[in-house]
Parts: sequence; structure tokens; C-alpha cells
Amino acid sequence: MTVNLRRLGRASRVERRSEGRVSAFGVRISGLFILCLLPLQLLGGETNYASFSISGYGFLGNRELKRVVGLLQKTPVEFYEPSFIEDAAVLIMGALRREGFLKPRITAHVTLQDSSQAEFEWTEQTRAPLPRPLSARKVRFKVREGKLFHYETLRFQGLQSLPSKEARKFFIETGLLIPLKNSRVYTPEKLRRSASALQETLQRRGYRDARVEIGELSEDEAKGEVHVTIRVVEGNKFMVRSVTKEVRTPDTNVHTVTTETNAVYSSAWAQDLKQALQTYYYERGFPDASAEVTATNVDSFARETSSPRLASRTNITEVDVVARVSTGPA
Repeated sequence: MTVNLRRLGRASRVERRSEGRVSAFGVRISGLFILCLLPLQLLGGETNYASFSISGYGFLGNRELKRVVGLLQKTPVEFYEPSFIEDAAVLIMGALRREGFLKPRITAHVTLQDSSQAEFEWTEQTRAPLPRPLSARKVRFKVREGKLFHYETLRFQGLQSLPSKEARKFFIETGLLIPLKNSRVYTPEKLRRSASALQETLQRRGYRDARVEIGELSEDEAKGEVHVTIRVVEGNKFMVRSVTKEVRTPDTNVHTVTTETNAVYSSAWAQDLKQALQTYYYERGFPDASAEVTATNVDSFARETSSPRLASRTNITEVDVVARVSTGPA
């Protein structure tokens, strides 16, 4: 009898593959069965603990809010106290307001210890305390974010040294092809920070006495539109005409050097000069070196400007700066 060895080899390989597939299939079925059982066991152990959920703010938003609220109670508890529910509502409310939703509404659906239901609502961060005693088994926070408040109009009065387009960057995101509401989000805190940043920038540019104030402000709660007028008082631009450095050494000798310059003067510039002098002498073996920087008004005058976007004249105040350094012992 003739035996085809090639066919027998092929049959053997097919049989081994079939056995391997059946074995792998069995492992997968067993793994799925175990995975199905594990959540049931875990859930069975968690039923003794209180739980909370958040909905209404989108998938990612709900997860982030739940993460923040979870910091209030890091360890599992059997019941939630009223203080937890109140603090959670305040945290959610604050997070929404920081994103521009200034009029949100938070509703807490509470399942109590005796399985009865209660409902509490927040429209402001402060409200009447929840009734005591109260033991909550489940808390479901429902978020209704309301309108997104955004800048509809933004005007500047008295701004001369900066183009309005550049000043707007402190308040809203610019350069987008399509101006979206999310790039013009308004909150009272953000408005104050933006005005403060603009004022600091003007002062660093030499307008030492610059003041930026919030003028007219109106909010349309139905549409979320905000109309703002920013009032700017720049004052004179301060320039440094000369810097005199007086260095006093341990032998009481005073060395004086005067340098002419045209640097822009500001409190930040004076602080940087003071720090640079102290560092210079620290590095040269004078650990007790100190410096004091003072400025004296010298002259004020008007200077023509060549920029067509800015005011045609700038009021300049030149100052002489004296930097007194005491090196102390080496």
C-alpha cells in the first residue's frame, strides 16, 4: 500500500491548528466568564457605600466635575452629610462660573437613608443650609449651565500708546478666522485680571502713572451678551535721561559714575536695576551688598510721534536715576 506522506503531514498540521483554535477559544470564553463575574462581586461590595453622580455638562465636563467633587470625600462612606452636598454644589457652581456660565442652576436629587427622595436647588453659590440631620445614600447632581456670557462689544476710551487691536488681546482671543463665543468668554474675575494686565503693560512701557478702569458695563442675561467700555488714563511717559551709580566701599570711599541713557522708566525697571547691582557685588565677594534706586523728575515736554495709529503727540517726563550701593565688608 502506498502512503502519501505529504498529505499526512498536511493533515497533521491542520489538526494541530484546529486543536489550537479550540483551546484558544476555550481560554477566551473562560476569560470573558471571569470578567463578567468580577464586576458583580465588586458591585456587591460597594453597595454599602454612598455614591454620587453628575450629569448635564457633557461627557468630559461631567467627568472633570466628578473628579473635583471627589476630592471632598476621598474615602468611601456609608452616608453623605449635608455639608458634602452643599460643598459639592458650591464647587460645581464655581467651576461653571469660571467657564463663563454665570447663571447656572444645580439640582441635587437625593436618596435618603430610609429610601425617601428629596430635591435641593442652587442658583447662587450661597443659599439656605440644607436641613439637619440628613443622611444621603445617593446624590445625583443635575447641571443646567445656562447662557455662556461673552463679550459682544469692547471699547477703549483714552488709550493712545497702544492700538485698540493690540489692547483687545488682553481681554479676548484674537486672530481667529471665525470669532466664536468661546474665544470671548466673560467673567467678572477675568475682566478685572485683563484690566490689571493692561495697566501693568502700560506701566512697564514707561507710563508710570497709568490707570485702567472698568467704565460702562452692561449684561444681557437672556442672550449672555456683555458690553464693556474700558477707560484708560495713561499720563506722561517716563524716560531715563541718566543713571548715576554711587558705590560706597568699607573704607568709606564713594565712587561715582554717571551714564547717559534713554531707557524707559518704570518701577519694574528700577527693581531690575537694583537686583542687577546687588547680584554684581554678590558675585564679587560682597554678600552684604545693598542697593537703593531713586528717581528725580527733571523735565516734561511733548514729543511728536510718527505712528499714524497712535496719538500724534506723547507727553514725556525725563528723570535722573541715582543708584546708591553699599558693598559692605568683603
